Amino acid sequence: MNRQHLKTILWLRWRLNMNQWSRAGKLNQILSVGFVIAALATSVLGFFATLIAGCFLLPQANPDHLMLLCDGVAVGFLICWLFGLMAQLQRTDSLSLDKLLHLPISPTGAFLLNYVSSLFSLALIIFLPLITGLAIAMVIVKGPAMLMLFPLLLGFLFMVTAVTYQFRGWLALLMLDKRRRRTITVVITVGFILLVQIPNLLNMTVWQRSRENDRAEHQAEIQKLQLTLAEGKITPEQHTQQLADLNSQRAEERTQGRERFYQQVVEGFEWGNMLCPLGWLPYGVRAAALGNLLPGLWGTLGGLMIGAVSLRRSYRTTLRIFTGDFQTGVARTQTVVLEAPAAPADASSSATFLEKRLRWVTEHAAVVALANFRSLTRAPEAKMMLLTPVIMLGIFGSMLFMGNLHEMPLLARPIIALGAIVMTMVGLLQVLQNLFGFDRDGFRVFVLTPTPRRDVLIGKNLSIAPLALAMCGLILLAIQIMLPLRFTHFLATLVQSVMIYFIFCMVGNLVSILSRVAMKPGTFAPAKPTLKMVLIQLVGMMLFPLALLPTVVPLGLDLLLDHFGWRGGVPVYLILTVMEFVIGLWIYKQVVSAQGRLLLRREKRILDAITVDIT
Repeated sequence: MNRQHLKTILWLRWRLNMNQWSRAGKLNQILSVGFVIAALATSVLGFFATLIAGCFLLPQANPDHLMLLCDGVAVGFLICWLFGLMAQLQRTDSLSLDKLLHLPISPTGAFLLNYVSSLFSLALIIFLPLITGLAIAMVIVKGPAMLMLFPLLLGFLFMVTAVTYQFRGWLALLMLDKRRRRTITVVITVGFILLVQIPNLLNMTVWQRSRENDRAEHQAEIQKLQLTLAEGKITPEQHTQQLADLNSQRAEERTQGRERFYQQVVEGFEWGNMLCPLGWLPYGVRAAALGNLLPGLWGTLGGLMIGAVSLRRSYRTTLRIFTGDFQTGVARTQTVVLEAPAAPADASSSATFLEKRLRWVTEHAAVVALANFRSLTRAPEAKMMLLTPVIMLGIFGSMLFMGNLHEMPLLARPIIALGAIVMTMVGLLQVLQNLFGFDRDGFRVFVLTPTPRRDVLIGKNLSIAPLALAMCGLILLAIQIMLPLRFTHFLATLVQSVMIYFIFCMVGNLVSILSRVAMKPGTFAPAKPTLKMVLIQLVGMMLFPLALLPTVVPLGLDLLLDHFGWRGGVPVYLILTVMEFVIGLWIYKQVVSAQGRLLLRREKRILDAITVDIT
């Protein structure tokens, strides 16, 4: 391996990326190249920005501030790096290691070339100039002891890139099974979303409860003081003085509380940085600012050692794979399947489910609905959707339990329930606005069969209905428990959820026919999006609020009549909602018939678009 080899590999990666961008269209190629140029310009400007800002702001910073600053930069880099890692795992590498082994390069050289070329990522392009400018500013402001930041930075980057390189290879082996690959992608994505939401959940539960208790205690003291004044035990002048003293004391206690909280945070970060290898960089910077270089030396050696061990293990695993000494999970699965074939009962059970009849719909629509429902329940995309009610229940439950929403008037509570339904439906927009994108080659079945296209759309809508309406039911049940509605309002909101779903389906059907985008397996990411398709989906999202306006009319009339006292105990909201549901169902049948004719005219274009090579 030499410099010429590395230069050639990097040029090949750039050329392959350019070819991939050009296949997506001229506009996409221009936007991609412009994005790369903008990233390079941002990195250059970021270097000078952090250098200048550090020289002006860091003189007032103490060692704890420097540690927290480095923690923030490290966390930002790790998030960007993991996003890039997930993006690489979801697409096929055009220049993978097995292709490099066909070149006149030793296995060790090919492995190192592949590792070094993987370092040229967007995260490093943006992060490295920023932290370099910040490090130079620290050296200028805090003295030569901060030169320890450069070897610490080297050890940190080597450790992170080597460990993630090993992790990526391990995941790549697991992802040889396509279904397992999609499941892993979904699990990692959902786990990352939940991890990001932890601070928000803490703010809505623990921290908000502390603030509410402090505010309640202060209000109790004020009321006690006012009661004392009303009883004549103190004069108005004394009341004013004691009230001022009480406010001053509370302000001082809050200041002391913030200082204690800050000290606890600093101590927690200090211990966490000392024990966690990812925190050795901030911990070494703090120690260097205090004049102690030993933690920085140990952090550098530890990071280099962890990175070296990870690369060695990854290299040995790679050799075992390409020499046939490593048996993957796919091979073991295939062996088990050959030795113990699936029981016939499973096939008969699946066939029985797909042969079920659904009332009030045609046989063609029932077949499409059942087949698509089975496909959704087996796909990782559906597993991600099924986790949505859990996340929504946690967020809404915390808000309703910790906030003051229980004091909201009884008549205004259906507004929250209606908003929760709309938010739940919005979470399904990527599926409702791209009904055929997840079919990929399976869309040929609809094109080749004599199934009426109206029944195809109805079947598609019915297949998603159990998931969507189950989510709405869980959300409404949680709201009814924590923020009780009138029984008639609760029933009306349940009917509204079905009506809102059909409205979303009508708009989603139209967008799905006009915007044909193939989806990558196991993700919600489009394979080769174009600007036209993105604009159509954006327009479709803007149409949803307009289409939902009629659903607000029954609740608005009910609240208006109740405000003037004209309702007289009549469940206006429920009656009007049922009437609107019947009318809306008739409109849905007419609209879906017209959309079926539109689908028949455009189905070949959809087939050409969603059966493209998504690799």
